[in-house]
Amino acid sequence: MLRFSFALFLCLFVTFDFIADDLDHVGFEGVVKDTSQNAIANAKVFVKHSASNTERNSTTDKEGRYKLALLPPGSYEMRIEAAGFQTVKLENLNVPAGMVIRRDFQLSPATIAEQIVINAETSQPLVDISRTVVGGTVTQKQIDALPVESRNPFDLIFTLAGTAPPALSDKDLDAGDRTENFRRPPEETGVFSLNGGTPFSNNLTIEGLDNNDDRAARERFTPSLHAVEEVQVITNQFSAEYGRASGGRVNLRLRSGKNQFHGQAFYYFRDESLNANSYRRNADPARGFRLPFQNHNPGASLGGPIKRDKLFFFAAYEYDNIYDRAEIAALLPVATNPAFPLPKPNGANLGATSLDTRGNRVTVNGGAEVGLYDLTLTTPRVAHTAQTRGDLFFSQRHNGFAMFTLARNRDERGFPGGRRTLETLRRTGRDSQSIAIGDNLTISSKLVSNLRFQFSRLTPADAPANDNPVVIIDFDDPRDIIGNTAANPFPRRGNLTAGASTLSGVDRHEDRWQFQETVNYQSGKHSLRFGADMQAIRSRFVDLEDTTGVFTFASPADFLANRFSRYQHRFFTESELRNTYTGAFVQDDWQARRDLKISLGLRWDNETILKDRNNFGPRVSFAWSPRSSHKTVVRGGYGIFYNRALLRTLDDYTLTSQTVAVDSNTALAESLLTSLQFPTRLKSDDPRVKQFGVREAGFIRRLSNDFRIPESYQTSAGFERELARGFKIEINYVFNRGLHLWREVNANAPRLPAGFSDFAAYLTSRDFDNRRDATGNRPITTTGNSDFVRFNLSTTPTQTLREGDRTIVVFGLNNPSTSNATSGIRSALTVLRQFRPDPNLTQIEELQSRGNSDYHGISFETTRRLTARGFVRANYTLSRLMDDGVVNTSSPLVAGDFRREYSPSLLDARHRVAVSGYFQTPNSFGGIRLAGTFNFASARPFSIGANGNDRNLDDVNNDRPNFSGNLNAIGWRKLEKPLNQSLADAFSLPTIGTVGNLPRNVGRGPASYTMNLRLSRQFKLAESRRLELKLEAFNPLNSTVFSFGAEFVDFTPTSLSNFLVPVRTVKPRTMRVGLRLEF
Repeated sequence: MLRFSFALFLCLFVTFDFIADDLDHVGFEGVVKDTSQNAIANAKVFVKHSASNTERNSTTDKEGRYKLALLPPGSYEMRIEAAGFQTVKLENLNVPAGMVIRRDFQLSPATIAEQIVINAETSQPLVDISRTVVGGTVTQKQIDALPVESRNPFDLIFTLAGTAPPALSDKDLDAGDRTENFRRPPEETGVFSLNGGTPFSNNLTIEGLDNNDDRAARERFTPSLHAVEEVQVITNQFSAEYGRASGGRVNLRLRSGKNQFHGQAFYYFRDESLNANSYRRNADPARGFRLPFQNHNPGASLGGPIKRDKLFFFAAYEYDNIYDRAEIAALLPVATNPAFPLPKPNGANLGATSLDTRGNRVTVNGGAEVGLYDLTLTTPRVAHTAQTRGDLFFSQRHNGFAMFTLARNRDERGFPGGRRTLETLRRTGRDSQSIAIGDNLTISSKLVSNLRFQFSRLTPADAPANDNPVVIIDFDDPRDIIGNTAANPFPRRGNLTAGASTLSGVDRHEDRWQFQETVNYQSGKHSLRFGADMQAIRSRFVDLEDTTGVFTFASPADFLANRFSRYQHRFFTESELRNTYTGAFVQDDWQARRDLKISLGLRWDNETILKDRNNFGPRVSFAWSPRSSHKTVVRGGYGIFYNRALLRTLDDYTLTSQTVAVDSNTALAESLLTSLQFPTRLKSDDPRVKQFGVREAGFIRRLSNDFRIPESYQTSAGFERELARGFKIEINYVFNRGLHLWREVNANAPRLPAGFSDFAAYLTSRDFDNRRDATGNRPITTTGNSDFVRFNLSTTPTQTLREGDRTIVVFGLNNPSTSNATSGIRSALTVLRQFRPDPNLTQIEELQSRGNSDYHGISFETTRRLTARGFVRANYTLSRLMDDGVVNTSSPLVAGDFRREYSPSLLDARHRVAVSGYFQTPNSFGGIRLAGTFNFASARPFSIGANGNDRNLDDVNNDRPNFSGNLNAIGWRKLEKPLNQSLADAFSLPTIGTVGNLPRNVGRGPASYTMNLRLSRQFKLAESRRLELKLEAFNPLNSTVFSFGAEFVDFTPTSLSNFLVPVRTVKPRTMRVGLRLEF
């Protein structure tokens, strides 16, 4: 209610007189006076966009003020004309998106000179005194100059202050090989954090239009790096025009055509022979060779006029191919099963017998002959990226654009090979396409309309190439010696997978329709801006794991006889979500004084997928330039911001409520072993699915009654000063509080009975009756076949006692096992069932809006333009981030107790440094350009778990151990460094039924740093043709930088060799050569 009241007050106060920063366009404003400092009214101010040769103009008011808004970014020429005064012309004025050029003019009488021409390149302002937001821009020159290993324009944001990769990130880490199954980051982890906001709370746009994957918290389309004009990052966006983000905003501007034809063709190449070996392969002599790797990356772009000064085009295409190969080494039956043919062996027939250690011949594989099958196949990753844009200028007051993007990706590098047939090859794809149009209409000198529309489609797929059933056959290798299998150095025994892949896969389809309208109205010192953003989203998701049926055979002979031993099939794994988003805003810039701008605004966000309608976000900010030189500005702001609904989290709660699994290993469906004929499968409408199917989830998922959109309260204060020509410094303090973050709670966890300190005290207080009930079943456990169950504090897992005529099974609550399948844990949960809110149910995962985070950060940034030869940006961020969960489904250690979880975040790197720049030597020194980036982050916390053991008996596997030592001593170590025994002895598993006392995120991990370099030289082939040769080195010093990545850090008493050891490292030194032809 307080939030709504404040918003209503602000709306009434604003009326129709306010606007704030327009982050997608540029503007010009200032005052025109004569030499006596008197205002010149009715002076004409012209601005010409150099690329398109289009011109806009404004007339000064009685106080000499002029203002032009909603102009495209780029290079401009200004001209000021007034009757009786000289004409002033300003050339080569380069204006990035979101910047307002404040330029005052003093005109002399016309008798002195007819026209004065000023080259703005020598006096280009570095400080935007009207900007109130915190952020920065990476320009086209910097994009073309800086080395980016991924060639992903979004990675350029890490050159700016206040940015960080997400927690559990594997960015820049060595991927290892197929034998290293590193944990992948959760899908909702996001791609970066801006000023302490959750990484999945940012709004990604292209040309101001939505570019979010609302399910995976990442971008929907990644344009070619050479097609991007600017990367604009707003870490704190106090403009009410922008919503759907409780974090920040990243907008990509694509390049457009000009009056001159201009294009480029490029080619980049990488090969393993140019790279260093990885740390893990150097440490393991058996794997000392480099993995095969080759990357071909050509592309081209072309832009120019279709009709000069009227119609322009720009198009870009990029192809990316990473070579890889896989080797299939399997056994196959020699005979053919006509019902399900498999490939024929292409190697030696090994027969159907094997030798034992005595030399006796023994029949194997059920008597079926088997042979060797070997196949080497290429498994590349191939990506096609294309975008095209057209710009049409109907008149000086009316222009529009149309844009089309297309991405087609296919990745087969995840195919493991081994004991599989080619049909099990699984392809990962991420296809997207979009079409957008925009219309800018200057209705009058005071009224401008900006209309945009977009349709986009995203179709990621991670699926096998067919819908055959999965066939699993257990093979013996006839070359093995029974009783001494080690005698065969290259065994192929084990399960063969055929038909289709058993690996989990998904199929997705997301359509989005978007409509935006923004109106800008200028009146004296006020510029009103109001508008709306509407999006209709339809997202379909299919979980493909085991949805084509899985037949398991105990031997090749059983397969040939169609005699399967198990049948599994999942049904109803598809879900569809629809969400309509509506955002409306009103905002205004008020030039309260010549040196003071105040912006006030109000935004309302609504998403129909949730019943949360009270999302009013007031915004207020200011920019004060205390000196007439316009080289200094003090700025600040405050606002409330709302995130968008992350569809994956909501979808998970839909799927688990409907998915049904049929498994012949259950007594319910055992009859399928005889009634189902291989390879016939059940269909979803088969009555046996309803008869034999079991709801897959062993628990219930639901949303809390007060579930709502997460929000953040942000405030900032900053100072920016141009110290010398081309050199400025900026200092910003930012506070960001996240509220109502999504968290998960077991709403049906057992409640502690009165009079006991913990569940262990209750469990050890008496014996529990386990005598058979009326149906003949024992109510607690069948272990020990005993009439009573007792718990004690011993480390003995299980023992059976007889006391008189009573048989008692005893479970030790200090059992060192970290398995949740132990009889002790299962029996304890059964005993505690009576204390659940609903004893008839087990876990109820309830998604609640209870999470919190707090970020304090101060950043220092300097930028230096080294004339036309170079540019340097350096920044340092000192920050502290506290939260109570890492992702939006994080659960507390104790059900409902998030205060216990509040601790330094996994994102909390206290110190961050980023340096980027380029410099070109004079021609006398070869004209070589050196460019580079460097990022450093101090140690981040990590949490220590109990290996997923549910020792506190709340159904959630996030327990932490006990610790009796110095918390400051907990830190990472290298594998070759021995574990401190006194530190290891301070850890212990908590007694089952108690909570570990180790705080969350108490360990300190390794610091991280990356360095990338590029050497290039440009050769002039003709007047308009230049060839640039490039050599890039990523991690050029081949530094070994450790990271935990997305891996868990667990305390397992029986296995401490890798305890506290990071298993991931930054990629070794890799090289890339390239050339670029400009024409």
